[in-house]
Amino acid sequence: MSGIIAVYALVVAVLIAGDMGPPPQQTYALFSGFMHLACGLSVGLSGVAAGYAIGVVGDMVRIHAGSDRLHD
Repeated sequence: MSGIIAVYALVVAVLIAGDMGPPPQQTYALFSGFMHLACGLSVGLSGVAAGYAIGVVGDMVRIHAGSDRLHD
């Protein structure tokens, strides 16, 4: 799951970098800056949430796999 979100983050980074140009060619509006910030934050926070969820699930699997009740 987190690997898929990492790919999404890479795609968003490429799209944002492709939208920006050097100052003589293109102006960078305030709306574009906030839109790019929101895109980066949404992908970044969803990656953090996925990593946290994977860690919590991994801990629960490790705890339940080591218990004797599972094999009864």
